[in-house]
Amino acid sequence: MSDTPWLLPNLESDALEIDPQPAAKRLRKSPSVRAVLFDFDGTLTTREEIPGWRLFPDRGGFNRQGPDSSWLKERGFGGQERLVHLRAMLCHLKRLGVQSHIVSYADRDVIQCALAILEIGELFVEIAGLQDLGNFTSKASFIQSFIDQRGLKPSEVLFVDDQDKHITDATGLCSTFKCRGLGLAAAE
Repeated sequence: MSDTPWLLPNLESDALEIDPQPAAKRLRKSPSVRAVLFDFDGTLTTREEIPGWRLFPDRGGFNRQGPDSSWLKERGFGGQERLVHLRAMLCHLKRLGVQSHIVSYADRDVIQCALAILEIGELFVEIAGLQDLGNFTSKASFIQSFIDQRGLKPSEVLFVDDQDKHITDATGLCSTFKCRGLGLAAAE
């Protein structure tokens, strides 16, 4: 069994399921949360950036035939155990009826490719990358537009990021959570 208390084995299927303590506890206290907006680099990933050439060999780097999926899993996302935890958390949110989205200054193609390789892309409703944020002055202005377009209340949106500036800017627009950086940890 994992040493992370928020994951418990499902004895009927060998799958891991999230114990609602402590991460989902915040959602239980705020049952109206309908959407979680995750940053990508440093929040979902364990790095400040996933280099495009690791996923798209034609963009430079090593002469490979395909994406560097081994590096992505181990170095980009912190290894198999963390990926299992991340998937479990996202599946749990989906079961609760909470939509997961990505709001990031990373290239959307890199995000989509990484999530496809890791087989977790289907757990995100929308991926807003650099191309999508270009018309906005900040992540906060994008979040405000997201809330307005969907007719959501500020209490129905949770924004998760590793950077103080983005969290500070979004405070008051929606609920916020600052992760420690280097990727969401099990306790977060």
